[in-house]
Amino acid sequence: ESRLLSRGLPSSIHLLCRDLLKGELSIDEASTDLHYMIMEPSAFLRCSDMTPSNFSLIRSKLRGRDAEIRTMNDTFCKLTTTGVSEVMFVSGFSGSGKSRLVRTVVPHVAVAGGFAISKKFPQGIDDSLSLVLEAINDLIIMVSEDSTDEELYSIASELISSVGEVFLSVIHQVLPSIDLLFNVNVTSLASLGRGMPEQTSGLTNESISFILKTLITAISSRDRPVLLHFDDIQWTNASSLSVMAELVSGGIDTSCIFLV
Repeated sequence: ESRLLSRGLPSSIHLLCRDLLKGELSIDEASTDLHYMIMEPSAFLRCSDMTPSNFSLIRSKLRGRDAEIRTMNDTFCKLTTTGVSEVMFVSGFSGSGKSRLVRTVVPHVAVAGGFAISKKFPQGIDDSLSLVLEAINDLIIMVSEDSTDEELYSIASELISSVGEVFLSVIHQVLPSIDLLFNVNVTSLASLGRGMPEQTSGLTNESISFILKTLITAISSRDRPVLLHFDDIQWTNASSLSVMAELVSGGIDTSCIFLV
């Protein structure tokens, strides 16, 4: 046990191994402790003993919501296991910690190799669908920055296989950042779609739903889950809700989204 300390490992690791070897700690308890060390290393992987002088309260931690946090995290884990998208509706009074509750799952998304996007619908918004499109555009940018060339090539190939090169210009009208997935500029994408409609406003909700679902299916997977969080959803409209519902429709591996 002392060898762990001599090798420079934190005392929390030393104590966990000691108690586990003595039978004073169960496997489940050890797993929980390791989970906290991974999620909050600054608090649970200290290299020296905690004393009143160096102890500090983690003010960002959501307290008194253990059951809700467990439900949210368990739902996300189920998604990464089954490959089937999940939807969760979080309701409560203003200031009750709904957004902070959702943020507790973000570290799990990062550990799983996924992406998290959060948007807030403002009161009185006229075109709530534009905010949904903005969220997917932000997702594309995030994917392009954090993916390898091989992963981007796989996404681009799946998109071309699903819709064809010509239809990519239509997707570009709705999602301008899509060129980042193909390592091409706007002009070359636009040139693929000569003779196709030029205005996004001319696209039906069904067409937009198809475009977004096709893209999400290419991007998301069990190994690359996506968290889409839309706050204050009461200010959106029926068209936007329909598009969001379509994103999570289908069976295994059609999309891998946690929509909250």
